[in-house]
Amino acid sequence: MIAFLEEWLKRRLPLEQLDFKRISEKSVPVHRFSWIYYLGGVTLLAFAVQVITGILLLLYYKPTTLEAHESIQYITRTVPGGLLVRNMHVWSSNAMILCMVLHAFTVLLSRAYRSPRELTWVTGMLSLLVVLGLGFSGYLLPWNNLSVYATMVGTQIVSMSTSFLPGEAARLGEWAASLLLGGQTVGQETLTRFFALHIVILPLILLALVTAHLVLIQMHGISVPISILRGQGEKIENWSGKSQKYMPRFLLKESAVWLMFVAAIAALSVVVPYDLFVPYTLLEPYSPLGSAPAGIKPEWYFWFLFYPFEMLPRTVVILCSLSFFASMLAAPWLLSGIPQLWKARFEDSKFPTYAAIAVGAAVALLTVFGQAIVVAVRGGA
Repeated sequence: MIAFLEEWLKRRLPLEQLDFKRISEKSVPVHRFSWIYYLGGVTLLAFAVQVITGILLLLYYKPTTLEAHESIQYITRTVPGGLLVRNMHVWSSNAMILCMVLHAFTVLLSRAYRSPRELTWVTGMLSLLVVLGLGFSGYLLPWNNLSVYATMVGTQIVSMSTSFLPGEAARLGEWAASLLLGGQTVGQETLTRFFALHIVILPLILLALVTAHLVLIQMHGISVPISILRGQGEKIENWSGKSQKYMPRFLLKESAVWLMFVAAIAALSVVVPYDLFVPYTLLEPYSPLGSAPAGIKPEWYFWFLFYPFEMLPRTVVILCSLSFFASMLAAPWLLSGIPQLWKARFEDSKFPTYAAIAVGAAVALLTVFGQAIVVAVRGGA
């Protein structure tokens, strides 16, 4: 057992590949799907934009229930360039999540998670979960009606997330929600804790995961989609087709993509302020004496989880959500192991491709058409 574990780790953590000469001579495969190799770099760049703009916002933001909303207004209306910086922070956060989701989907389709790259996939999925946590924690910081009431809904879901477990384990969700809230409801303690999560705790965790992810990529090199290898009669981990050196050729191309990305985010921030998409009543400062206005819902990247709560029992949705995220983390082993049940080879089976398409289609449908589906279901009930 120990020998098997040592061999398993040695194959997935080939430390001898961390050599400066190997890294400097790294090449990138060239084929019709080579564009997918830019998604990871763009995601990393979006994170860098988040860090830079976040530091600038931190100079003026005041994390108190009395001053948070006012400080946001001061940043956007008085501080020179403040509106641009805040909009770039918001738009780049949305772009980062979108690029991460697309990156994960293309990895699923190309089967780049296959052995020995399972840990690369796991660190990537954990990074996505942390980024969603960053989105959730940052949502509260403006301290307006939308952010506070949406946080209330989110923490209620966390509180119920373990209610199906036996005994004292059923209270784990309540404990987690209490830890986030710092009290019975959303207040100053909640804002303080979300602020700490958003600017210190989660960024440090993400930095560690991204570092591990990049190191693993350096160890194993760039994966080629199985469809390309199979179409050219190559063995699964053997690529003898056209390649280009990462430095300087691919790096120059990637730098051009980065420049276009930053220019697009800046232009979008100037032309389309993000608050234009939110009704004014939801952007008013939160008052504990007021009532929740209509239209409260989380950001778009949580809609695939939010809309099912509008149609199905909460326990069912929570169980399905937890199963979904666990399955995504275990995807390399599930997608390679399930075809063996009918004695099919992973390389030849179409099941992993169909499974990836099904997951992508379900998330996309609930995100784009979730509201219409809810209306149709309720109307037909």
